[in-house]
Amino acid sequence: MRRACGVILPMMVLTLSCSTAPSLVLPVETELLIVNTSSRWYVTMGLRPDSAEDESGFDFQSKLIPPGALFRERFINIFPQTGGCPDRFDLRVYLYKRINEDIPIGLDETEEVDPIPVASAELLDILACEVVVASSYTIVLRDSQEGVGILKFAQELIGEQDGTFSGNTLPPLDPIPDLLDNANLSGRVIMDDGVGIEGVGVLLRTRVRRGDDDPACCSINSGGPTDVEDATVCCYGAPIAVETTDMDGQFSFDRPPGAYWLEVFADDLLFRPVAVTVESPIDNIIFIGEVNP
Repeated sequence: MRRACGVILPMMVLTLSCSTAPSLVLPVETELLIVNTSSRWYVTMGLRPDSAEDESGFDFQSKLIPPGALFRERFINIFPQTGGCPDRFDLRVYLYKRINEDIPIGLDETEEVDPIPVASAELLDILACEVVVASSYTIVLRDSQEGVGILKFAQELIGEQDGTFSGNTLPPLDPIPDLLDNANLSGRVIMDDGVGIEGVGVLLRTRVRRGDDDPACCSINSGGPTDVEDATVCCYGAPIAVETTDMDGQFSFDRPPGAYWLEVFADDLLFRPVAVTVESPIDNIIFIGEVNP
């Protein structure tokens, strides 16, 4: 049984012009963006053009994407036989859980997953470039209960639809793809005079997207609440890793690229800001401390 999922994407083109030459419209190159906003599930997705003659396999399979991480790839690399942007495509998706779930994600060195998927499915005839060629095509894995996967296609765009599946309808992948490569996430904690502060705790959380998200709650940096506890309960998961700053006030996390929440804390200091939301890789995050009066 084929399942159709559709999305309408707005036209996004870049136009260059000058007074002595006619306007030049450059072609749009579409990028696939897979975002894992679940709190527990690791995900890998395979794609093939809907027009593929061989429906028994998928030429493209993403790496294993952990909670909080995101994966980017150009459509031209995924669908070279269609010129980079198929009218429709088929998707296969596998969800896995970590074997060492009692260990925080960032402290689990291998992040090895159970080879038997939590859930798997094929979603067919997903509408893509048949409508319009956009600069980005987004698929979001949302948080869900055990054994259920919830995908949102082209998040927050007109015509968005969800694809929900449960159970294992596909044979397990063998081997399971490698974990997504790490990217640096680092910065410094300093005083007003630029001197680094040693021994400050830096806490890392991942972004979680639930069905009842309040958009205004998700970032204290963009008009959301100033209370860190309220914001983290709303849209961010439990801490996955904690570091302390070195003698120069520097800190660093090696995690797959993604959307993260960073929070700093010390008994006798206040900080500006107290927390930030960032997308890695990034290496210039700055927190400024002052003595707590």
